[in-house]
Amino acid sequence: MNTAGVEAVLSDDLGGGFLVYASGPYNSLKFGENYLSNQNDPKSVVNTKDKNVQDAPNLLGNATLSYTQKKFSASFGGRYVSERFFTYTNDLTSTVPDPQYLVLTGSIAVERAPRLRRPF
Repeated sequence: MNTAGVEAVLSDDLGGGFLVYASGPYNSLKFGENYLSNQNDPKSVVNTKDKNVQDAPNLLGNATLSYTQKKFSASFGGRYVSERFFTYTNDLTSTVPDPQYLVLTGSIAVERAPRLRRPF
């Protein structure tokens, strides 16, 4: 296997109640050699050299922008996953929902005053 990669993270207070966070790695994970599917047959070479390792996307990404002011908060974010292969020879990719995908999320929250308990 041959592997190389880098990862980055960014987090910052933008002021006015806004925060931003982003992270993402880039990885290259590839097979270093071909292999024989039958060790007794030198013609049974499976061409895996320089193919991506299965189910290992090269690129992932996460990002969130959030806002908080007193008892109100909101956030919006996303996650990206690049194409993944599911065979040693990279001839079949993920098709659900797509070979690569982006998921977006959001939330809104309002903090309520706590309920007061009545003493008995």
